[in-house]
Amino acid sequence: DACGHSNIFRGWGGSAYTADECIHGWMDDFGNLTTLGHRRWILHPRLNTSAFGSVWYNSNWASLLYVFDTTAVTPAYDFVAFPSPGYFPKQCFADPADAERTRWSFSADSTKYDLDGTTSVTVTRQSNSQDIPVTTLVMGAGYGITPTISFNPNESTLDETYQVTIHDILKYGTPDT
Repeated sequence: DACGHSNIFRGWGGSAYTADECIHGWMDDFGNLTTLGHRRWILHPRLNTSAFGSVWYNSNWASLLYVFDTTAVTPAYDFVAFPSPGYFPKQCFADPADAERTRWSFSADSTKYDLDGTTSVTVTRQSNSQDIPVTTLVMGAGYGITPTISFNPNESTLDETYQVTIHDILKYGTPDT
C-alpha cells in the first residue's frame, strides 16, 4: 500500500542514502523532467499525513515518502514556486552546473488560475538586466499540485538574483483572462 501511495527513490550500489539525500533526489526529480511529479507531491499545499522509510532491496537501497494524502485544509495561496521567492539556497539544486538538473517550477492554485500552452516565462538576471532564454513546459495532471509549468533558465551560475515573470495566467472569474 505504501509503494502505491509514495514517491519512490531507488539508490544505486551498496550505499544507503540519508533522508536528506532522498529529499534532494525527489526535489531534483532527474529523470522525471516532463512531470516533476516527485517535487509536485512534496510541495502540494494539501499534503497532510506523510511518512518516510527505507529498505535494502535487490542489492540496492530504496526509500519511500508517503505523499498521496491530500486531505489537509488548503491554506490560502496563489502559487507554489521552486525555487521560492526571496533568498533560496543553491545547495537545493543537485548539480548547479547541469542545466537539466536545475529545472524551476511554478504551480498555481487551481481554484483561481489555470496555466496552459499560452503561458510563458521571462527570467531576467538582475545584475545586468539580461533576459535569459527559457522554454516553458506545461506539466500534465496526476502528479501532485496542478496546474504546473516548468522552465529551465540555462544558468550555470546560481549566485545571482533573478526576476521571474509568468505571462498569460488564466484567472477565473474575470472577463480578461
